[in-house]
Amino acid sequence: MERIPILRVGGVLLVSIQVELYDALVSQLQEDVLLTIERRPAEGLVIDVSAVLVLDTFTARALAQTAQMANLMGTRTVVAGLRPEIALTLTE
Repeated sequence: MERIPILRVGGVLLVSIQVELYDALVSQLQEDVLLTIERRPAEGLVIDVSAVLVLDTFTARALAQTAQMANLMGTRTVVAGLRPEIALTLTE
């Protein structure tokens, strides 16, 4: 299974999504992000979705939950690169 890379820049994790998302990949990303934070805490998490063309409700919900869970683990999260239609999907 392919994985989305998680880069550490100083105390911040950077996740730049450059591939088409499907349910299993999103679930794997969520698990990978949380395990990365558990192993070595981070001050921040940036999830870049600027290359994402389509964001279904499952993916939007999973990204929002990932941000919430990271916040509960002490990692402030920012979702960057949102187009208006994707921001709308994330808030529904």
